[in-house]
Amino acid sequence: MNNLAYIVKDLYNIGLRRHERRIIDTVLDSPGFAQPVFNIRPKSVQKIAFIVPGIDKYSGGITSVLRLGTYLAQFGHEITYADYTNASINELCKNASDNLLGYQGKIASVDSLSANAFDVVIATNWQSVYCLHKFNAYKMYFVQDYEPFFFNLSERYLLAKLTYELGLHIVSLGSWNVKQIQRECPSTPSILEYIDFPFEPKEYPHCARNYSSYEETKKYVLAVYTKEDGKRMPNIMQSLLYRTSSVLSGCGLQLDIRFFGAKKKF
Repeated sequence: MNNLAYIVKDLYNIGLRRHERRIIDTVLDSPGFAQPVFNIRPKSVQKIAFIVPGIDKYSGGITSVLRLGTYLAQFGHEITYADYTNASINELCKNASDNLLGYQGKIASVDSLSANAFDVVIATNWQSVYCLHKFNAYKMYFVQDYEPFFFNLSERYLLAKLTYELGLHIVSLGSWNVKQIQRECPSTPSILEYIDFPFEPKEYPHCARNYSSYEETKKYVLAVYTKEDGKRMPNIMQSLLYRTSSVLSGCGLQLDIRFFGAKKKF
């Protein structure tokens, strides 16, 4: 049984290394790899492309991009979501509708687009930054996370960090990412700006509550969103809530914790 476990582990590691190498080689072979960006502000902006890593169902990051693109389309801009993964366009369109019903904009493959097709191109994750040099356009970077922290100190960590140092016009979702970039990349020539976290009020209807009644409540229901990903700290979260529940039960209070977002067996 131990030998079988070692064999399975070796096969897994071989597959992981191959996957890692494909990603790294694709980045290293990208047009203008690691060359600094010299942006010239366009006189007018009509055509905008968001470079996306596919469109997965239930992806909050991609849904935010679809929202931004849709709002820009409503202001009269021509929006394209340019996928660099060569996924099925029909599948991408279906997933986009599932994530944001009524989204606006066209979905296309990066490879099908010409160099002069857009006035502005916007990267949406670290890998998509390495697609920007294909286009003769003003180059921006919509940063939703400080992505080097997603990886061990490795090739992907270093290549993700490099994207903040190329001179792009960076717009961060929230100020935290900007502070991380300034700390980790102090000599970056990139423009650093941020916007506050937006939300769609229609999706969060107001529910009036009498919070003073909570003083007499003995049972509290918590909705807890989690994922299996380590960056979501799912095990620490469960441990903290379990310990909190145990402490409060000694005070006569009950926590009814409802997890969602992960597979039930997790």
